[in-house]
Amino acid sequence: MLQLGDGASITDDGADGKLVDGKLMAVIPQSCFSSPLPLLGVRKGRFTQDATPVMEFRLQNDGWHFIKLVH
Repeated sequence: MLQLGDGASITDDGADGKLVDGKLMAVIPQSCFSSPLPLLGVRKGRFTQDATPVMEFRLQNDGWHFIKLVH
């Protein structure tokens, strides 16, 4: 399960697409993980805590669908 953090930005990616840039957290329903774990973004080919992941969404006949993480 994933959760989007506060302060995400959404930009258009063509007529049927959106790019969402923001903090993405993995929620693990287990007592060992008291808080969500951040997913790292990529900057200059390296994973870093300072870079936020960018997610691509596309509008299809039945609504918006997540396509991929963009590096």
